Amino acid sequence: MSTQSIPAGQVSVVFEYVQGKRRLDRVLEAASALLQRVAEEPEPRRRLEISFELIRRHFSDDACLAFGGVSLRTTPEASGRTAPPAADATAKVPSYHVRIEGAAGASGFLSARYPADGTLGLTPVEWSAAMRLLARVVALAVGGRAL
Repeated sequence: MSTQSIPAGQVSVVFEYVQGKRRLDRVLEAASALLQRVAEEPEPRRRLEISFELIRRHFSDDACLAFGGVSLRTTPEASGRTAPPAADATAKVPSYHVRIEGAAGASGFLSARYPADGTLGLTPVEWSAAMRLLARVVALAVGGRAL
């Protein structure tokens, strides 16, 4: 079979599949590294900082992580965010917001906006799935759960 007999559309689909797999592999590597690092860290505040830095560096330049009196934010705009962004903002830029509940009544949230030019090159759908995974890791890091 020669490459000339393969329609360009099929090549494009195969290429996108391979690229998507590579992007998802990078997400899984990042989540695995995060799990390893927070498992080795005894201090809960430091676990939050480690988690936030990974999210900030690879997944969103506009993020906020607040839990149990610790508040980590990337931008002044993120500093006032305690709930999901307004509907009109969400239509322009995908965002993610999740509440985190911990033991003994502690609570907080993780909120982030999709970066179109993120370091991992994720699509909006891939990014949302990655954020759900990372939120669960963050919740585990503080002995809680993502809601």
